[in-house]
Amino acid sequence: TNIQVYQANAMLEPNTLYSLSFKANSNTGHDVWIALHKHVSPYTNYGLGKVFDLTSSWQEYTVQFTTTGFSNTVNDGRLAFLLSSYNATGDEYFFDDVVLTKLGAAN
Repeated sequence: TNIQVYQANAMLEPNTLYSLSFKANSNTGHDVWIALHKHVSPYTNYGLGKVFDLTSSWQEYTVQFTTTGFSNTVNDGRLAFLLSSYNATGDEYFFDDVVLTKLGAAN
């Protein structure tokens, strides 16, 4: 009920524009939900929560978002790739070249 791959302890600045890019596929084309939130309870959303429509072929995905939910720089962010809402028996997911980039202050 909780299948995920994640990177913990991401440092983030408040009200800042970021870009997430990655390459991915799943053998069945099932989706993935990607979230950026506080690593420990309460799991405060830090500005990213999006479903990506994966295919069975490698594709590159990119999303820009502005951080929210905190007012000072944090180092407890969890970038999570959540599979449990979409996977089925026999599914295989592949991820590569995951990059989270700070773009600058939000407008």
